[in-house]
Amino acid sequence: MTTTAREAKKSFHVSLKAANEDEGTATALVSAFEVVDSYDEMIMPGAFDKSLEQFGDDPIPILWNHQWGVMDAHLAEAKGEITDEGLVVTMQFDMSDPTSAKAFRLLKSKRIKEFSIGGFEPVDAIKRVEKDGRDVWAIYEFELIEVSLVLRGANPDTRLIDVKSAAELVAAVEDTAAAEKTAADKDHPTEDQDVDTSAADRVARDRALLNLTTTATQAEKGDSL
Repeated sequence: MTTTAREAKKSFHVSLKAANEDEGTATALVSAFEVVDSYDEMIMPGAFDKSLEQFGDDPIPILWNHQWGVMDAHLAEAKGEITDEGLVVTMQFDMSDPTSAKAFRLLKSKRIKEFSIGGFEPVDAIKRVEKDGRDVWAIYEFELIEVSLVLRGANPDTRLIDVKSAAELVAAVEDTAAAEKTAADKDHPTEDQDVDTSAADRVARDRALLNLTTTATQAEKGDSL
């Protein structure tokens, strides 16, 4: 099977700048461009252009911890904007909903300090490049599905810009590491962009993490029935 995209969840640490107890909105830089995260990946300028165009006037969902299959995990809606620094979202929390209001209070009180973007990375938009003397993965397109509030992130160069009352990366391929290497070699045949053994090991490890996450999620769903 040919791999065309891999699921990715990329998390970032933020800090509170301002708060107001009336409006229930928050603005945050949720993805900083060209900042290498703990998984040796970085989002490049232009990566979100296609996604924001596709969203159009529709809101970007704000979830808790990437729970795509849980309706109550929807906490807020947002509009996205591209700046020189990265992707900025302005979120509107539903302060009449207890869960949404609690999430906002946790964010404001800094008990939650992280955001994470969830979506997919097309394989042909991922390249091996050199950054500050090390080889990293550059993500030139990210298919944004949602933004989540999470407890732990991977990228330090983000922040909460503004809050008015009311960022766990698991990156995994949909195929084997061998298929990933074959696709990368075909798309980027130069020696500088070859996928090495350590990269394949990283992919295999992340895939195992995704399987563990999926198993845990299924167990939680079973307990809730």
